[in-house]
Amino acid sequence: MGYLISIIVFQALLSLTLFLRFRGKTIFDNFLTLYLFLISLHFSTKLLLFLYFKNDLFYYNLGTSFGWFYGPVLFLATKSKLKKITVLKDITLHLSPFIIASICYFLILLNPSIPQDGIFVKTYQ
Repeated sequence: MGYLISIIVFQALLSLTLFLRFRGKTIFDNFLTLYLFLISLHFSTKLLLFLYFKNDLFYYNLGTSFGWFYGPVLFLATKSKLKKITVLKDITLHLSPFIIASICYFLILLNPSIPQDGIFVKTYQ
């Protein structure tokens, strides 16, 4: 599993590097750069969790909050490509589920008192 995630991280970082080098200066390109960066960050986090918690699959199997980010970023990129105005209020509103889920995820990850068996694990995983 670690090899597969390593390949995904490498490909995402390579595509991000190439895109940063040859991209234009439109808002769409900025959203696409953010999307590629997030894919790299998402799978890098999964790889680090896999390597750090190798014997404890509870944290590795714990779903990350990055999935809440992909849809809004692609929506905002499409909106900018269609030349519709994107204001900070729209960006904040669409990214608020990701921000809330990220805070909850890191609170769960950093809390050592969460039992690794029981109703929480059955419900969350």
